[in-house]
Order: sequence, then structure tokens, then C-alpha cells
Amino acid sequence: MLSARAVTLAVGDFLLTTADLSLSAGDAIWLKGPNGAGKSTLLKCLAGIFRPNAEQLEVADCSLANSPVRYKQQVVYASSRCHGYPDFTVARTLDFCSPLYPRWNHGLAAELPQRLHLPCTRTIDTLSTGMLAKLSFVIAASSGAQVLLVDELLGPVDGESRGTIAGVVRDLLNQGGALVYCSHHDDELTALATRNWYAADGHIAAAQALQEHAA
Repeated sequence: MLSARAVTLAVGDFLLTTADLSLSAGDAIWLKGPNGAGKSTLLKCLAGIFRPNAEQLEVADCSLANSPVRYKQQVVYASSRCHGYPDFTVARTLDFCSPLYPRWNHGLAAELPQRLHLPCTRTIDTLSTGMLAKLSFVIAASSGAQVLLVDELLGPVDGESRGTIAGVVRDLLNQGGALVYCSHHDDELTALATRNWYAADGHIAAAQALQEHAA
């Protein structure tokens, strides 16, 4: 479904490198590692927010280098920081996002804010950190993207909504989607993990490959 081959990215003095990484339908990856190891940087590279050697990033039948729009319609990033127009309401933000994704799920976009107790009439600049995290997830889940990249999202979210989010992700995995989730703690999303990736000193790999890199 998604492949990342020998990705490198320099951000100031920090260098991110990866082994060959791949995702298949139904995969749920727990991305582990200490602070500063490159976990969030990797997710932003995979999402196309940061541009590494993009020809090495492919999803389905397109690459970030050759088809950046199609790629970003299939790989979506969510975190507790949801950036948007501050005077837009939640509802207007979702309406703004919907034409950007050909497979946008209008039913889920209408239903999920209610289930997460996310008030659609509130403007972005009045939302708490937890509310912004919920909005970021609603956009990602409704996008119809095949791959969800979720970065430390559950921390500010209330317990009931965390369970709801995990249920939605479980459904997406059962429908053939894939997840990469970055978290320092066991939680409702790490419980879905089928395998792990590890980050150490700017290098990302599966366990065995990471040990070889360290050696």
C-alpha cells in the first residue's frame, strides 16, 4: 500500500534517515522512540508536509514526486495541533476540506463531530487543545485516505472520545486502511498495533533493522 525507501531529510543539524519501510492493508504501526528521535518528522515526511527525496515515497499507484496531489489525497496526517482559518467554524472547516478529497465521507463528517462532542458552530480560535485534536481526527477519518498518520493525538482528548476514535480507526483498518501512530504511552490506539517501527538518533526502522543500524 505505502512504501518508503531510504528516505533522508535534513532539518538544520538534524538528519532523518529510514530503512525500507512498507505498509499493507490492515497494518497498524506503533512508532516508538524517545523525544527528538525523528518520529514526528517521519510522519510529516510520509504525509508530504516535509519534502524529502520524494521519489522514494509511493502509495498505491502514485508517488509523492510525480503525483503529489493524488498522493496527499491517500495519505493524511492528524495531530493535536489542527491548523485552520481561525474565524472558520468547525462545520465550515469540514465543508472547506471536503472537495480536497475525492473519497470524502460526508456521512462520517456529519456524524463523528456529534459522537466526539465537537460543537460544529464554534470557531477554530475558540477550541481547546482537545477539541482541535478531535477536529484534526474528524478531517483525517472523513478524508477517505488509505493511510492515517496520527501524531500524539489522544493526549488531550477525553476518555469517552478516545474510545470513539479507536473504534473509528478499527473500522478503517477492517476496511483495508492502514495506520502509523506515534505515542510515548500505551493507549486505545496502540492497542490496535500489529507491529512496531522504532526511532533512534534520527533513524527509523523495524526492530531487527534498527539493531543492525546501531551496530
